Amino acid sequence: MSTNRKFSISYFLILAIFIAISINLRNTSKNRSLGLSSIIKRDRVINLNTLTPEEKTVWENFKAIPITEYKNRYEDITESIRPILNSPTDNHIGVTILEEILASKKLNPTETLFVLGKLSTLQISSGMIINSIKTNIEILKLAEELKSEYHTDRAFIALSGLISRLHGNETAIEILNNIPKSLESYPSKNRVEVMKTFHLAENYFVIKNNEEALKTLKDIDSLLIDENETYIQNVLAFKYTLEAQIAIDTLDKKLAKDKLLAAKELMDNAKAVYFTGFSNFYTVTMENYNLIADIDNFSENNLLRIISLLENKVNKIYLDEAYSLLFDYYYLKNDIHSYKALKISFDNNLKNTNSSNNEVLVLYLLGSLENRYIENQNMKLYRNLFILTALAFLAIFITQRRFTSYRVGGEEFAVIFVNIDENFAREVSEFIRRAISNISWEHDITVTISGGFSKNNNKTYLTCDKLLYKAKKSGKNLIIYNK
Repeated sequence: MSTNRKFSISYFLILAIFIAISINLRNTSKNRSLGLSSIIKRDRVINLNTLTPEEKTVWENFKAIPITEYKNRYEDITESIRPILNSPTDNHIGVTILEEILASKKLNPTETLFVLGKLSTLQISSGMIINSIKTNIEILKLAEELKSEYHTDRAFIALSGLISRLHGNETAIEILNNIPKSLESYPSKNRVEVMKTFHLAENYFVIKNNEEALKTLKDIDSLLIDENETYIQNVLAFKYTLEAQIAIDTLDKKLAKDKLLAAKELMDNAKAVYFTGFSNFYTVTMENYNLIADIDNFSENNLLRIISLLENKVNKIYLDEAYSLLFDYYYLKNDIHSYKALKISFDNNLKNTNSSNNEVLVLYLLGSLENRYIENQNMKLYRNLFILTALAFLAIFITQRRFTSYRVGGEEFAVIFVNIDENFAREVSEFIRRAISNISWEHDITVTISGGFSKNNNKTYLTCDKLLYKAKKSGKNLIIYNK
């Protein structure tokens, strides 16, 4: 039973983007105009009456720490958030705590980068897509200044995760596979490789390349040498659950059950949680197994709980899976009443998610990359990777799981988007242009976007190409909109 919905195209929107990387002989001062102010929400109010006991404890312990102590205790504070990583509420206590640390301006750049990395993780798990993109842009800028490959790699992995959650799995795989391999190791490199490996395996699984997914997961064990027991338990539990998904997909019921039991035993004995959202990931996998192999133990309540928790969030990967499993279950049980009630819930969720549900737009993003000269090869690869990721940013802003991306020749890209208001598309296009131009790079490298933007007509590609050419001739760093 499929829950896919059909859309009728009302009009087309096409955007052509030209991206140039060049050496600019200007002053080397750093321009960080996006800055921390763009990612810190200062008016967030915490209602103590809505907090769980664990959240209340974490919040009160944090508020008891003087601001002057943030610099000395920022690592302990970020670690104190771990017990509420899988909190069932939308209070965003962890995000608020990290934002307050950053807002205090007590940290140096290295310390700020550490907190930003933690903040990005919490924002992603909370469905704060726009906030997370802004945070990761800031991470990339600051990591470039501090020459931190660790944080640069983590930022690209995080951004690929956002893209894959919106069904841009091929693009996410390309980003992950093109992260430059460092010739030197850095602290926590193995943990970064674990993150990258899991993201790759998940994306391969989604596009039905189970062979490549399993091959990728084989690398995990070698990355756990010298790690602590709790971390190893978390990693193996996640690995076994993902392997269970693959076994379910290939109808190997015994292997799926064995993997799920092994994962549960590990997490029951783990002293801490390292992966946000693991509980929902395990639950939808277990109920998927029950649906095909042990339907008497299938739990509607487990999936309805996930729907209740996630229906108002942007990060909806487990929400969609919960809906899909329940639709299949009600269909198998011939429970028409429950099926219809779930369909109403699904339709309302889709409507709330997409403000332009009755307007389907298709947006082509054509990127032309000119790479004149970059001294360091790894730097060159990072720049190219950022361009690829920047093209995918637009899809994250615009769509709710309604885009596909293509390379159309050389360093040109095409991305098709649906469910987007034209004015919002223009706003996002300008945000992307400003965000990229505001990034400060080493060696006086500047990155700018020029583009042509047009509604659909019978010569849309030609129209955008002419507008792109006009924008380039007008000095670049400009998007020209067709009237």
